[in-house]
Amino acid sequence: MKKLLSFMLAFSMSSNVAITVVACGTNSEKTDESKTQFNLNNFYVIGDSLSDAGGYKNLAQSLIYSKDPTSKYKYEFSGNFESKIYENKYPSYSNGKTAVEWINNLLGFEGMMKPAGELMIDAIVKDGRNYAVGGAKASSDIKFSFGEAGFGRPGVDLKVDIVSQAKSLVSQHKLSSNDIVFMEMGGNDMFAGIEAYFSGGGINKFNEIINEATINIDKALSLVLKTGAKVMYMNSPDITLVPTVQGGELDRNGEVTVLSKLAVTMKDYIHEKLDLTFYNKTSQVIEDLKFTYKDNLVLFDLFKDFGGLINEYKTLFKNTFDKDVNSINNYGYDTTIYEGDNKLVQRNTTIKTNNDKDIDTFFYIDQVHPTRYVHQYIGKKIYNMMVDDWFFGKDKVEISLDKIN
Repeated sequence: MKKLLSFMLAFSMSSNVAITVVACGTNSEKTDESKTQFNLNNFYVIGDSLSDAGGYKNLAQSLIYSKDPTSKYKYEFSGNFESKIYENKYPSYSNGKTAVEWINNLLGFEGMMKPAGELMIDAIVKDGRNYAVGGAKASSDIKFSFGEAGFGRPGVDLKVDIVSQAKSLVSQHKLSSNDIVFMEMGGNDMFAGIEAYFSGGGINKFNEIINEATINIDKALSLVLKTGAKVMYMNSPDITLVPTVQGGELDRNGEVTVLSKLAVTMKDYIHEKLDLTFYNKTSQVIEDLKFTYKDNLVLFDLFKDFGGLINEYKTLFKNTFDKDVNSINNYGYDTTIYEGDNKLVQRNTTIKTNNDKDIDTFFYIDQVHPTRYVHQYIGKKIYNMMVDDWFFGKDKVEISLDKIN
């Protein structure tokens, strides 16, 4: 069980460092409505690493700057995570744009959304609309530590849990029925609950974490829905379909890890006794809130549909590029290391046995995060669901894969 605990720690959707910053203003970024679909004012995001596009990096840099504006310390994304767009200013936990950035563009908003947060400072990023931060949880906040830069352990609170993100959004922007807010969070809570379960806390500790996450998801959704904004919530994926639990997690040399070999033997138990428990609780939250907010709240059921989406994507990729997709193994592995030139670097490095393989033929870039074409595909699926539910199916897009340069 201790090995399984270690696997859950290594396998978390969060990055193993975190971030923060100083308060923003209350003015929303103005957009010419004539250039957007459906006369929307704005599109906002609350989430974790699945939607993070520069949030982690820029919150970390804001925290460092707030402590000392003359500091030379930097937090960077590197390897397969490094983005050539905007000189790596808005990198993601993928090898390209995240799904929410695709949605942002499909809705008619140009360029990147830019990250935001209660502690973000204008000197680093101004007028951001994406509050998602890698590692964020619904049940509790996370901390940032960077000893060399003066942030020793246990670190400082980031104020990026789901309720804090929601509070920041509604305090910094005036929302209305002409705004859409996409919210996704819960994967890191699921992993924290499983960790607690197998480290001796049992079902009581698991339920404590999951119950707190459920309560806070309810609070965050309510905070945003009260503004009149349209909200889509995406639940966490079925974790039995990620490499580690499928028995396909590879180490840097291309060997299946001992932890993954163990995890696959627990697959059915994790799904039936733990994963489904959280799914049912969050589903009840959505059902209860829809009684009040009706069609203003929509669920994108990633948990239930994940297997079907993977299979559909693999077929689409094969038909488009005439290549098969590996959805069992990870293409690379993640590390966070301090480099001698005053940088803390979050890096995804290609596994040795994958050096001659195309990264885009892998569904997963690491143990849990998808590659860029998966993000494009999911972004289009989410956009079309928004159009179906809120705009009478007008201007839906074809579910195809467009070549990414």
